[in-house]
Amino acid sequence: MDSPLFPPATEGPRFADVILPLSLPQTLTYGIPASMQGLLLPGMRVEVALGRNRLYAGVVERIHDEQPQVYQVKPIRQIIDERPVVNETQLRF
Repeated sequence: MDSPLFPPATEGPRFADVILPLSLPQTLTYGIPASMQGLLLPGMRVEVALGRNRLYAGVVERIHDEQPQVYQVKPIRQIIDERPVVNETQLRF
C-alpha cells in the first residue's frame, strides 16, 4: 500500500520517525537495523533508547530515507509487535 505513511520498499539506509510517550514537540528519528528492514511497518511499537540509560516503547509513525542532520541517529533496539497496532487513520490523528 503506497501512501505518505507507507512508502514503497527501497534499498539503502532506512529511518523511522517514532512517537514517544513524552511531552516532545515532534517525533524522533531512529535508524532501522538491516536485520529489521522489511519487517518494520508504521503503527508498530518499537523499543528505543533516549539519553544514556532510558528505554522507551514508541510507535513508528513513518519510515523514510531522510537522515537527520542535527543529531546522531540511534538504532531501534527491537520490534515489539508482529503487526501494526495503530492504523494509518489513527497515526494521522
